[in-house]
Amino acid sequence: MTHRPMLNKIKLFFIVQIILSFLVLAGTLISILVIPSHLPDYFIWAIAFSFWVFQCGFSTIFAFRYRISKSSLSTIKLSFILIGSIQILITLATNLFGIFDLPIFNTLIIKNFQFLILSLIFIVMIYKLIKDMLKYRVLKDYIIRDSFFTFIPFAFIIYKNSKYFISSIYFLDDSVYSLALLNINSLRIFLEGFLIILIFVKTIYLRGNKKSSFLLLIYFYVSNLNCYIISYFNSKLLFSHYLYQGIGIYFICPILLMLSIYYSITEQDKAPDQVLFDDSYMNINNSWISITIGIFPVSFSAIDIIASSIASGDFNGIESLVIILLVMILLVCRDVILRKDNLRLIASVKRANEIDFLTNMYSRNYFLKKLETMNTDYALFFIDIKSFKDINNIFGHVVGDKVLVEVANKFKELKLLLGKNVFYCRYSGNEFALISKLDQVDLILKFFRDLENIKIQHNSDLIHINFNIGYSLNDSNINLDLLIQETDYALMRAKKLKGPNNSILMYDDNLKTDLEHMNILKKDFKNDLLTGKFHLVFQPKVCVKTLKIVGFETLLRWKHDKLGEISPCKFVPIAENLGEISSLDLYVFKKSCEFQRCLIDKGIKLKCSVNLSLNTLKSYEKINEILNIYKEYKIPKHLITAEILENVSLNNNAKTISYINLLRENGICISIDDFGTGYSSLSQISNLYFDELKIPREFVIDARTPSKLAVIEAISILAKKLKVTSVIEGVENYEDFKLFSSLGFDIVQGYYFSKPLTKSEIIDYIKVNINNKIS
Repeated sequence: MTHRPMLNKIKLFFIVQIILSFLVLAGTLISILVIPSHLPDYFIWAIAFSFWVFQCGFSTIFAFRYRISKSSLSTIKLSFILIGSIQILITLATNLFGIFDLPIFNTLIIKNFQFLILSLIFIVMIYKLIKDMLKYRVLKDYIIRDSFFTFIPFAFIIYKNSKYFISSIYFLDDSVYSLALLNINSLRIFLEGFLIILIFVKTIYLRGNKKSSFLLLIYFYVSNLNCYIISYFNSKLLFSHYLYQGIGIYFICPILLMLSIYYSITEQDKAPDQVLFDDSYMNINNSWISITIGIFPVSFSAIDIIASSIASGDFNGIESLVIILLVMILLVCRDVILRKDNLRLIASVKRANEIDFLTNMYSRNYFLKKLETMNTDYALFFIDIKSFKDINNIFGHVVGDKVLVEVANKFKELKLLLGKNVFYCRYSGNEFALISKLDQVDLILKFFRDLENIKIQHNSDLIHINFNIGYSLNDSNINLDLLIQETDYALMRAKKLKGPNNSILMYDDNLKTDLEHMNILKKDFKNDLLTGKFHLVFQPKVCVKTLKIVGFETLLRWKHDKLGEISPCKFVPIAENLGEISSLDLYVFKKSCEFQRCLIDKGIKLKCSVNLSLNTLKSYEKINEILNIYKEYKIPKHLITAEILENVSLNNNAKTISYINLLRENGICISIDDFGTGYSSLSQISNLYFDELKIPREFVIDARTPSKLAVIEAISILAKKLKVTSVIEGVENYEDFKLFSSLGFDIVQGYYFSKPLTKSEIIDYIKVNINNKIS
């Protein structure tokens, strides 16, 4: 982006240019009026000299000052700056040689040299611009094609005048001086016009740099006034000559060129890859583009042919008409091609909207449209791949995509089995949807039961695929939105069913009651959180060696007015669904700090554990709020422990882990909760600094099996090696306690010692047991 101080300098320079240009114009007009028989060449060029110096100097500084090579129009901007400088220098040198009348210079040689140099520059620019545009499919398909349609009439002009062009170059034939000059100039006009057509058509499609390209277009006409207008007159008329020199190039043209450069820098380009499916491509044969691309090639061709024909005394109206008709035919061909392209593009967009590109299944949008056309007596299934997130995290998204494709192939097998009455789609991420007739439900359920433990080989690993399936029967023409909600709820409940195999659940009256309750809880959640319907309970944590209380875990309960006590396993998913889980975390953390402050004031210093969700841990703002609460209550270091799930280290980037480490740096201990239930590796866990490993109740239940016992023992050894505290929760009887004590765990928690207690109960419990063994 251009800095404002430099923009102000550019504007100031334009003002200086305009003032100097008016001086040139005034000098020219005064000379014409005062001395009509003889115009003072030295006077005009002396006044114009300062303007040229400013022009060339500014162009050179501009080219080196701005690093515009990275811009999408860099070639155009830089090239036109250089062309402006070179064209002015060549014109200046030509006229200076004319003033001093040096005999060694031939005017025709100088003119040929000027036109040829400019032509070479234009060829290089066209090559670079086309090369830049070929990077983008849309630019290649549309802009370059439309621009080349304008190339054909120009090529016809060059071919028509080629003999004069060749003779003027090789033989310097003075007898065809004026005609050769016009034909050489035609080459320059042809190349410059084609370049500007490329730029102009590109800006129409990209909707950027419009002012700049339009000024370039005007500059093109003005800079070629000698061909368009003055060729009608005798080229030796002094009035025509000085009208062109004074007003044409040296007054209007440099201003247009500099304004074009100015707008090309101040206008922001629109990146081509951002507009590939913009409505401009859906309507590329509209009147504005057709007229724009049609009129300018015709005008370039017609004016140049007419001007050169009149100058040579060989005007041919039929030939001019043929050229114009040729351009019109090309435009008709272009329009036909564009219409075909439009139809192809519309079909492509329609297919993209209907088909999922990865699995080649129907998309969600198309599936829902199909669902709207269904009558009664059909079943809706939502099917989710179990632990798909873990597959992505462990094996990578490429393998995850491979799994999705494999599952999609299984749906195709189902389609072959059941026929056209089955319709399915990729509903989202790793979730699929399926509709079928009611009499096919049993066959579908059997199909998925037989699909248990699909095996996909990845290198030396074997990935097992199973599904969570929720379905609902529509046999009473219920509302479609309600049916989707019911099926989605059945899937959600199916996900909670434990077990490695497929979990299948139908929406029935029991789930209907649960769903109604969930909707009530959703409706009342925010209000109850604000009005104190949520309250804390505390479960003691006991040292295995001393049997004394060393801390407690803060747990949240919800007492609903209608539904009574609500378990966390019900309201936590609701909070997540409502996007309020962080609000819940902050509420619990603040109340825990408040209670901890109360205990500290009573002289009791025990560790308080608080659960923090992933949403909270990945938000810098929430982490700051937690630290502010922690500091507000002036809790001593290491008396608050944040319990986080082990998959935090696997699922999140370094930024989230840095936030967790920030908590630890400020004195909050970190506990890895439910350790061993996820898929974390030691390399992932090692990225996180923590103080405690906590084993979930699931391990306690299966502790008697040899495999689970081996894992539990390994975790205990790991904790000792890492020099962190090991905690086991869910200890409900003496046998459990004895087992985990023998395995070397440091702290136990569970109903064997105490159920979760209210605030007053935990204070009494602490007073009794803080210095005594718990019996």
